[in-house]
Amino acid sequence: MKRKKQHHMRLFSIVAALIMVFSLLTPGLANAELIERSSRYVNDSETAAKEKMSNRLLAKFEKDDRVTFLIKFKEKADTTKAINQTKDIAKKEKLSANKEKFMQRSAVVSELKATAHEEQQSVVKYLEQEVHRGNVESFKSYFIVNGMAVTATKEVAKKIAAFSEVEKVLPNETRQLFVSTTKENSLNSNLANVEWNVERVGAPALWEKGINGTGVVVASIDSGVQWDHPALKEKYRGYNAATGEVNHDFNWFDATAGRSVPYDDLAHGTHVTGTMVGSEPDGSNKIGIAPGAKWIAVKAFSETSGSDANLLAAAEWILAPTDSKGNTRVDMAPDVVNNSWGGGPGLDEWYRDVVKEWRNAGIFPTFSAGNTSMTNNGGPGSVANPANYPEAFAVGATDSNDIVGDFSLRGPSPYGEIKPDISAPGANIRSSIPRSDYESGWDGTSMAAPAVSAIVALLYEVDASLSVDKIEEILIKTATPLTDKEYPESPNDGYGYGLVNAYNAVSSIREGLGILEGKVVQTNEGSDLPIRGKVSVLENRQYVNTNPENGAYKLAHAIGNYTVQAEAYGYQSKQQSVTFEKDKVLQADFTLKEIPKGTVSGVITDEKSGEAVEGVTLLLIEDANIAPVSTDKDGRYTLTAYEGTYTLRAMRSGYHSQDVKITINGDSHVDIDLKPFFTYPGGEIGYDNGIVDAASMYFGGGAGWAVKMSLPKDKKSAIVTDGVFRFKNKKYSDTVGTEFSVEVWDASGSNGLPGKKLAGPITAEAVLDDWTVVDLRDYNIKVDGDFYMVYIQTLNYPIALGLATDNGNPYMERSYQYLDGEFYPAFVEDGNYMIRARVSYEVDTPVITFPKHDEVFKDKNIMVEGTASPTTTIKLMNNNKEVGTAKVGDDGKFTIPTKMTKGENKLVAVSMLNGKLTGESDPVTVSLIKEKPVIKDLKPAIDQNVFPGEKVEISFQSNVIGGEANFEVKLPAQKNAQSSSKNKIEEVDPGVYKGVWTVPDVKIKNAIIQVELTDADGNRVTQKAKGKLTIN
Repeated sequence: MKRKKQHHMRLFSIVAALIMVFSLLTPGLANAELIERSSRYVNDSETAAKEKMSNRLLAKFEKDDRVTFLIKFKEKADTTKAINQTKDIAKKEKLSANKEKFMQRSAVVSELKATAHEEQQSVVKYLEQEVHRGNVESFKSYFIVNGMAVTATKEVAKKIAAFSEVEKVLPNETRQLFVSTTKENSLNSNLANVEWNVERVGAPALWEKGINGTGVVVASIDSGVQWDHPALKEKYRGYNAATGEVNHDFNWFDATAGRSVPYDDLAHGTHVTGTMVGSEPDGSNKIGIAPGAKWIAVKAFSETSGSDANLLAAAEWILAPTDSKGNTRVDMAPDVVNNSWGGGPGLDEWYRDVVKEWRNAGIFPTFSAGNTSMTNNGGPGSVANPANYPEAFAVGATDSNDIVGDFSLRGPSPYGEIKPDISAPGANIRSSIPRSDYESGWDGTSMAAPAVSAIVALLYEVDASLSVDKIEEILIKTATPLTDKEYPESPNDGYGYGLVNAYNAVSSIREGLGILEGKVVQTNEGSDLPIRGKVSVLENRQYVNTNPENGAYKLAHAIGNYTVQAEAYGYQSKQQSVTFEKDKVLQADFTLKEIPKGTVSGVITDEKSGEAVEGVTLLLIEDANIAPVSTDKDGRYTLTAYEGTYTLRAMRSGYHSQDVKITINGDSHVDIDLKPFFTYPGGEIGYDNGIVDAASMYFGGGAGWAVKMSLPKDKKSAIVTDGVFRFKNKKYSDTVGTEFSVEVWDASGSNGLPGKKLAGPITAEAVLDDWTVVDLRDYNIKVDGDFYMVYIQTLNYPIALGLATDNGNPYMERSYQYLDGEFYPAFVEDGNYMIRARVSYEVDTPVITFPKHDEVFKDKNIMVEGTASPTTTIKLMNNNKEVGTAKVGDDGKFTIPTKMTKGENKLVAVSMLNGKLTGESDPVTVSLIKEKPVIKDLKPAIDQNVFPGEKVEISFQSNVIGGEANFEVKLPAQKNAQSSSKNKIEEVDPGVYKGVWTVPDVKIKNAIIQVELTDADGNRVTQKAKGKLTIN
């Protein structure tokens, strides 16, 4: 396979390239924090503080007793898997695009909440205790990134760092709004009451076609908004123009001060929102590009800065807006979110997971590329984060001459991608400001980004089923290319793909159309009330949103016969057949009925012990609007939702999560047994020879190395517990960085290459010149067969780590390069990458291999044999009674001697680990069938004449082994024996018995010898010898 050469620099050997690169490379800008890290498991707060708490945070504690800090947990939700499952369901059940989008958003939020709930509960319990003790002022959990914000003492922070599930304890940093102003006079547009920037992108021509963003919701994370500004009031989703009522629930969130009514004390957010949707009811002051859209907002900035904690809270609210009581509604999430703010340049992925989850939920993430400042002078690679993430759609700013603003930050991104993605007017912009006023002369990428957000709203109005990826493609393909002397080719790192063009973008998906319009309402006490819903075309899943004020919608669609469906959350869908004709307008109204609600209740028990399980969280995967519930001390739960079919997920730490398909119809009852989760160590997998020969690095961060791991032939699956890496410091710089990331991939790609990322990136710290062990146990990474352990270089040369390689003797053909998101076989001359993996295996259910089921035995003593997981203890049960125990060896086998009882013996092997039952074997029933005791070859067999004092031998053979035997001498026809007592007969060989009788001094004729034999089960037999005795 050939390696890519256009977008990455080739891997090089540190040893071979030292002299060459010194004169060619510029040291990276990033400063790495040196942290001495032990590879041992963190088990005390002092050690954990050194490993997990940054020096910046520790410095803050030197100044203040209580500090707000962030907790980053290790576990990440697999929302991609959840999305794929919803897509499969939607395809199978032929659901509308709107229903699929709701399910997708619900699946994302549910998966995020489930992961955060499972991961954070121990820390939450600890923090609650510390609140009562006065050591914690406040704390808040975030599911969108599986993190927490805590205001507490240094001692609390150190103890939190000691929790194994905690990855990092970080300072609560601040980010900046991007804004600068100019004293230039306002620019005039060629259209009355329309601002120049609005005209420049082609929006007015779309308004003439009836496309203005109606039915679409835009959001901003900014300094707030004056909600009742004349240009914004009727565009606020929380305002009902028909009744004058205002409802801020799900429409406004103040992450800074918790105020319940929208406000803006900095003007920035009001200006930004005006550029998206602003215009007055009388048609004046057309400052917005999508004046038909509705807006909602989050205030995360005060005095031009916003904390990480506030921005995380804002991001979570965007994903699932809440009301004043904290109830979430994923169906109230916006279609696009504008972010006219950012941090510094370079690699800083603190917000990247947020942007990914927005995209996963179908929310378009627009970001300003950023402005020059005292801390960022601009130039190549200066574009700020989060705009420089691959998942963010970054916008640069141009002036009225379509020249990039000198303040607009430039690409490329740290990931080697073109940034900004696109440009929009951002110089001398007039828009709304607080006190119901307007102001021109605003410069900044903050003014450019909302133009693109508004154009996304126009696209969504035409086809609300468009994916985020598709919208990006449309915007880029329809942009007007821009170049200048500095950037002679397009695309480039000044303008991106060019100036955004609203008219071209919308027209590209709208030619040859018919129009369907109407209303979607509900009937309530005889009145038709508008519904915030969707109208979709089932055949191709295109849809539009209704106007929540009057229920009106307008759907432009290709000509032909189609089925359209109206739907809204909590209402029964309705369908109509329509025929779209070119340039004709059709009418289709819908009246929807509310779906009845029902309940599902039941008991959650431990599958092994049968005991009720308290604290199990249950949620509906398909409807994240339904708040999760927990079981009480008796394991009982009750959950109320709209009637329908759902996936009910039950989860609790220490157990396998369980998904159950349920149907809620009235009152339903569903009990669930949760299976405990047990594992045992499985050893280390690696393919290097252990001898460090060289070390390698890339010039820039983001690329990596991988080694393909294979489980033993007798193992089909495992849990990856640790990544093991060897690094080498070649001292290219006085300062060496120790940060890197770990990822784990499966081998489902073409020809066994990596296909799906199972975990990561997981931030780690290296131990130099020794093996580094990265604990992955808290991520519950299950692999089925081959998998890849991947090292991601996060730092740039020269402070980046050198990954050690051996001398390739022998070369195992398991090493791979990771470049530009793809994997390639490594160079043979590099040797084997020194990456290993440690795994554990789930405790197997024990199996009895001997005896076999229904086997019959005559001997009660048998040796029970079987297989089970090493380190476990087996209790052998016979007819429900414990009859023996054994420790399972490294070979996974056990043997237990036991004695059977007469009749059927039901044998069961019970596996125990640390005193807990982990599994039971299938029962093996065997039988012990005893023969009746038999005496044969009894001697004396002939009559004998004997004299007093002589000794007479009495002997016989029997099928009884280990029996008890005796004899006595009787006169003929007499009951009383002549011997004083019964005489014992010894078993001299198995089944061979012998005894001796000393003849007494008494005359007897024809005395009879009678023997008695008793087996172990008490069965008794007697027999008389044929030979009689006559004593002379």
